[in-house]
Amino acid sequence: HLCARIENEDEDVRQSLAESNETPIEVLERLAQDEDQEVRENVAYNENTPIEVLERLSQDWHDGVRRGVAKNYNADSRALEYLAQDEDQEVRENVAQNYNADGRALELLAQDIYASVREGVAENENTPGEALERLAQDKDKCVRRSVAENENTPGEALERLAQDKEEFVRMGVAENENTPIEVLERLTQDEHEGVRIVVEKTINKREGE
Repeated sequence: HLCARIENEDEDVRQSLAESNETPIEVLERLAQDEDQEVRENVAYNENTPIEVLERLSQDWHDGVRRGVAKNYNADSRALEYLAQDEDQEVRENVAQNYNADGRALELLAQDIYASVREGVAENENTPGEALERLAQDKDKCVRRSVAENENTPGEALERLAQDKEEFVRMGVAENENTPIEVLERLTQDEHEGVRIVVEKTINKREGE
């Protein structure tokens, strides 16, 4: 039986099994307890790994394993909320970009000290409007650009970002199909030609629908 033979296989074989999409669930469950960290890491990244196994791996001592769980779209909101408080920056970045992360986890990560984490939150379609409004005032221009592009960003925040000092932030507002029409019309007068060209395209597309 495959489960019984796993312990006798060398690390390379166990790592390959942990990575494969064809490995049976019961084998993945066994490999999630493997002493080799790379085996557990491969299980954590495997898209077929069950929710309850990912939940156990979210508490693994090795950050590489936790990074895999945080990136896995099978991970549920409970595991992701736990990992949103992880000490490892990359774990938190992966949670911020995971579309299974819920509002509570994303609210927490919106206040992260690292801009790369906040940028992931700003891009996430599940991020609550209030968090996006706060991130619209972020000191990092890449975070503000991501807020400008997010289709769930509230109109008031987009209005503020349309006046951002950075051209490429205003460009994000100009590209956003949910930007209020009056904001788009103001951007047709932008000092930068690139913004004016993009906003004309957005307006034309909306009028053509």
